[in-house]
Amino acid sequence: MIAFQLAHVILGHRLDTKYAFNDRLLFPDTSAFSKLPMHHTDKDNEEAAKKTLELLQPKELSEAPGQFGLYLAQLQARSKALKALNEPMLGDGLFKDPNTFWLQALVGKGPKLDMNDLKQNAAMPLSAFLNFDPWTDQVIQMHAAFEPLLSSRDKMPFEVAPVYLKLAYYKAPPEAVAAPATGAAPADATPGAAPTTGAPAGTTAAPADTTLTPNAATPAPGATAPTPQ
Repeated sequence: MIAFQLAHVILGHRLDTKYAFNDRLLFPDTSAFSKLPMHHTDKDNEEAAKKTLELLQPKELSEAPGQFGLYLAQLQARSKALKALNEPMLGDGLFKDPNTFWLQALVGKGPKLDMNDLKQNAAMPLSAFLNFDPWTDQVIQMHAAFEPLLSSRDKMPFEVAPVYLKLAYYKAPPEAVAAPATGAAPADATPGAAPTTGAPAGTTAAPADTTLTPNAATPAPGATAPTPQ
């Protein structure tokens, strides 16, 4: 068998290896998803919708149907503009038909949708409290404080959360000031003035010799005093 396969190699016989690699596809992913049956039947979804209403009956979830109903009302109002939100590639969608939810009964239990009511916030922008790290493929939940709405346009339900970039003109860093050289005169010295030598700290200056007159000097021993001119 080995010799038989080596003969194919020697003769240059080749095989079609287009299916030999698991990282290559001959068709796009979207068409593959459409071929995979990953959704429930309509009968299963109807039964699941009835069971969902039963699960929301406990006392602890008394406010949940109203909140969910308001959320579905907001999604229904935006369904025509944002069709991709209601067309899952895998699994079941929330819509039974283009205008009706599987959980349509929850819509009637919520308050009336009012976009001009700043106290009513039915749905947040997408990824409003989530941060995606592209280096690690991790989704991090942010616990940022909720900013109060100042206008109905700030609601942006199901929209992409905006990114604010702080831009400024480039400023060159200031040049470093050169250190003064050792022994240089202080900055407040008067030009042309002789430097003043002070006595060390903690010492007492010697008293001046009162026997000498100004501009007089004591001659060295054995030296002749100069004749005044």
